[in-house]
Amino acid sequence: MTEIEKTGTDVLREAARIRVKTMRYAGLARDLGIAAETLVAFSENKLTPPPQILSALAKELWGGHVVFDPVTDLLRTLAPPTRPLGVTPPLFDLEKPSRYAPPIGPWTKGSGGITGLPPSPQARPRTRPGWAR
Repeated sequence: MTEIEKTGTDVLREAARIRVKTMRYAGLARDLGIAAETLVAFSENKLTPPPQILSALAKELWGGHVVFDPVTDLLRTLAPPTRPLGVTPPLFDLEKPSRYAPPIGPWTKGSGGITGLPPSPQARPRTRPGWAR
């Protein structure tokens, strides 16, 4: 069974469909500079507006944190890359014990090397359909 690949236009269409379904589309259409009927027709997959309108729609729906790339037809987030929250301390070494030695456990380094904790479960893929990586 093959999975159908979602495009950025499909994601925008779903978001517009939700706005139309909840009757909150007239102000959105006014802000985009298009007729409300055009937004309804886009949400019903009857027409596709030009890329400038799709870019403005993505910007409006996600508060300026997302841009629409018309070349690849994907959405791109403008979030900054994540940074680590701090520096992890070095592992405790049994060969250089300190005055305040922690108890021996999987976090210590001994003659057998670092045993470590059991591996974490497999992370699910972080890609969303219709979004660039």
